[in-house]
Amino acid sequence: MVFTLKKAADNLVAKFQEASAAYAVAKAVLGSSDISLSVDVEDKQIISRNVDEEGSSDYEIHEIPVLGKTYTVKLFRNTVDKLTGLHNRRQFYKDIYKLLNASNQSVMVVLCDIDDFKLINGTYGWPVGDVVLKDVSKSLKTGIRSNDLLGRWGGEEFMLAFSDVSEEDMVSKLEHLKKRVSDDLPFRSPRIDDLETVDDFNVTVCMGSALYKKTDQDKRTPKEIFEDLYQQAAVMLANSKSKYGKNTLTTSSGYVTSDHKRVVSPGENRRRK
Repeated sequence: MVFTLKKAADNLVAKFQEASAAYAVAKAVLGSSDISLSVDVEDKQIISRNVDEEGSSDYEIHEIPVLGKTYTVKLFRNTVDKLTGLHNRRQFYKDIYKLLNASNQSVMVVLCDIDDFKLINGTYGWPVGDVVLKDVSKSLKTGIRSNDLLGRWGGEEFMLAFSDVSEEDMVSKLEHLKKRVSDDLPFRSPRIDDLETVDDFNVTVCMGSALYKKTDQDKRTPKEIFEDLYQQAAVMLANSKSKYGKNTLTTSSGYVTSDHKRVVSPGENRRRK
């Protein structure tokens, strides 16, 4: 009886030591302090999730050595931005690579940025900023086709992609999207530094776009093509904001349109309650 209990205890200690080693190795290999891990010694499996990605069903498979044994790591990845419900940057990369592979003619990439977003957060508070992000997301999503791509790129930036379209058609489409945001999203909010003062303002966005036309001579990978498109779109977006002002679209071919005079910016229309 004593021998049996000792053997069971030794076995338990060995499993605990193995589980601890697996946990430590997985933490070191995955390299993030924001990861939660569960170790299954019997099945030699480790389940890994980022702490803010509970409920994700998309995962990557990795293998790591632990005390001479091979453990399978299931690294779960979220594909959706929690606040807006749009695809996150990680998923957008996957989507755009597929789109570039499938496109027969052209792909346009558009980087979109909410104007005065830091001013909105600072003047009216983060909850209002969150509402602005969600409403802009909804306005953009309802204005594009089901096969177009839209994701939250980070902060107040969004990325869109459209396949097999002419630049002329896309300029018209983007103008419509830009106008849709400014027309659909009039806001009224008290100021956090003076709750007796209410501001009325329009939310607007700036856009920068770049167009890729497929040729047989272009041997670049989808990743290389997208990185080039992204850099071009980022430069065009910077031009929109720094050279031409708010509510502006700039394309890599040189087309620029801006109608920032027709909207009311945050802080411009103040009145007492």
